[in-house]
Amino acid sequence: VGLFKMYAAAPGATTLLCFHDRLGYIESFGSMFRALLSGLEVPASDEPPPDARDVSIVTMFDMKVGFVEDTMTVIGDQVQVVSESALLVPTSASDILSSDEASVELSTLDGHLVSAVVAEGPALEISTRLEVTRTENGEWLVSGLRDGEDFEARFTGKPMSNYGTILMARRALADPDSKRLTFPRWDDNEPGGVSTATLTITDSGPPVRATMSMHGIDAEATLDAEGRAITIRTESDGVVVAIDRVFEEGSLP
Repeated sequence: VGLFKMYAAAPGATTLLCFHDRLGYIESFGSMFRALLSGLEVPASDEPPPDARDVSIVTMFDMKVGFVEDTMTVIGDQVQVVSESALLVPTSASDILSSDEASVELSTLDGHLVSAVVAEGPALEISTRLEVTRTENGEWLVSGLRDGEDFEARFTGKPMSNYGTILMARRALADPDSKRLTFPRWDDNEPGGVSTATLTITDSGPPVRATMSMHGIDAEATLDAEGRAITIRTESDGVVVAIDRVFEEGSLP
């Protein structure tokens, strides 16, 4: 007999979750779930399957506190990167800080940003939702909500995308004279303009070891042959955050 019971299944591209938060027999709940699942007809997804997918676990204070999932899909002459993450971080013996983030980014095949949408917030609330688009006169427009307040900014430049960062790593690996590269990036930490990112290959491996610097923060990473991150380590105010890939599939152009 249990109080909180939960079953999950992933038929096709859909994830199904069923839970029961009252007293009841665990085996009976499982039998009901399997019977329900066998009678369901899940429609096929209209979205193209991703070309690559990475799933990573986030660790803080020697505890697993969340996950990050990145799916990358080539759509015509663009690459779409969908990133989702969730964190549950204990802040005291009785309190937990929760945070969710999701983003959809389009880039050209050579790694330049085309557009992006980012949403994040505590628990199921959205405190930040920013959309980045290119205007007719060539400027970038950032609009939406940031920390609960209306936000709008314009900037110029040719920022690289997340996919572009992977391409920069490949370039650094392929060219012995390009072990340290700087390039423009946009992200929601400083959404009002373009920031400078620096990628330095410190060991050609394998595994490849690199340092990524942006906003005054250094991230130590190991990379695979495609330039995708295997591990990432950052430290701020004495707190170490580790992101370790636990699943990967597919490849990118």
